[in-house]
Amino acid sequence: MVVLSSNPATWRVENYENDRVVLWYTGVPCSQGQLVFGPNFTKSDLSRFWITYSMVRTSGVKMFVYYDNADAPARCVITSFGIDAGQ
Repeated sequence: MVVLSSNPATWRVENYENDRVVLWYTGVPCSQGQLVFGPNFTKSDLSRFWITYSMVRTSGVKMFVYYDNADAPARCVITSFGIDAGQ
């Protein structure tokens, strides 16, 4: 498990059809900087991610994302996220 902790203003986040959310960040060893949510994430989880991301992006606060890079660079899977209170 690896953690990415930074100002999310440097991330690109996209929502694709079928509620597929992808986070793009060049500072990770994943293919083209792509981090995806695992299959266990629910629609509510993705909504909480969008709310958290939107809130901290405009405030300058750091956000963390834990991800599994066992299959990197082919695939990196987000397992957890939140606000980085220890900045």
